[in-house]
Parts: sequence; structure tokens; C-alpha cells
Amino acid sequence: KRSIKEAVDTVRQKQKERIALVKQWGTAAGGHIAEEVVAQPVAVRVLNDYVPELRGERDAMVEALKVLEKQASDTAVMLIVKDPAKGTASVIAQVPAAKAGKLSAVDWIKHVCGKGGGKPTSASGAGLPNEKAVEATAKGTDFAQGALA
Repeated sequence: KRSIKEAVDTVRQKQKERIALVKQWGTAAGGHIAEEVVAQPVAVRVLNDYVPELRGERDAMVEALKVLEKQASDTAVMLIVKDPAKGTASVIAQVPAAKAGKLSAVDWIKHVCGKGGGKPTSASGAGLPNEKAVEATAKGTDFAQGALA
């Protein structure tokens, strides 16, 4: 019989493996998105469109943003990741410092999610219903393009 400690250790190891996999997915998705948006001033994307296996993991968003910050550093980016279990999505935004005077990441997040917080260059929000993710991409794009015009 396995001890409780062994069972807990097994669960922890599986969690670590999932986190590592999610980070890899985020990095890969970030690379694909960067190729699409490198010359664009604004990009709003749903990460689940690139990695359907995601279940709302924010680690994937963070890793994707790291890649985008390096490869598409002049692009204001908003990423959405849907969590099928909760029925809601998390949203994160990153705005280059040179654009933060016109477009605040906090205002951008609040416009899309209704609530959120952070700094002018980076912010996050949650609670966006999954079924509104596509609508949120258009809403976020319009808001950011209008602010930067």
C-alpha cells in the first residue's frame, strides 16, 4: 500500500509536470502570436485558439507575454485564456512604456472585463464569461486602437 506521503508526492510531481508543460505551451503560443503581430500596434488574442488544452492557466499567459515582449516589443498585447471548468476567462494586458501615455493597460482591462488592476504598462483581470471571449477581442482591439489613434 502507498502511504499518504507517497500519494501526495505523486500529485505534486504531476502538478509540476503540468506547470512545465503549460509554460512550454505559453512560450510556443507567444512565438506564433509574435509572428502574426510583430508589425501591428495592437493585438488581442485568445490563447486557447493556439493551445486548446489550456484550462485557464495564467502561467501560459505570462510565458507568452515574455516572448511577445522580446519579439514584438512595440505591440500592445492583450491575452485571454478561457477556463472551461469555471466558465470564465482571465485576461492580461501589456503595453509598451512608449504607448502607456495614450493607452493604459488598466483602463484597457477594465474596458474588456469590467474590473481589473495593475499598472499603466501591465494589468490583469478575470471573470470574463468564456462565451464573450471572441467579442472581447474585438472590443479590446477597438478600444486600444482608438486610444492610440
